[in-house]
Amino acid sequence: MTVCLTVLYPRGSDPDGLYRRYRDEHAALVEEILRPVGLVSWSFGRTLPLLDKSRNPYELIANLYFERPPEEVLAALSSPAGERLAKHALSLTDQGMDSFLSVVDIAALQPDERRSSQ
Repeated sequence: MTVCLTVLYPRGSDPDGLYRRYRDEHAALVEEILRPVGLVSWSFGRTLPLLDKSRNPYELIANLYFERPPEEVLAALSSPAGERLAKHALSLTDQGMDSFLSVVDIAALQPDERRSSQ
């Protein structure tokens, strides 16, 4: 079972500072605190303009994948270490954050047979 924690950071007053602090400070905390409790992969990145060219309301999105039941992930996030991580995450921006936990199916693309036969 794969559980995904998605964290959305709204655009704040210092978008460059948010990205820099996430990369330089928060990323190490994510690995230190969540890897021992089942984190298997994760990604973070800045958003691009929406398809209609309007400004995306979120500046940064992180997706963290766990190979643990949702109850174990929630317990880890509610632990003192998880609360320390959340407190640091909230300190990164003046706009707070939104987060969602979901059970996901991971799909891998199959090789395109037409390309491999050429």
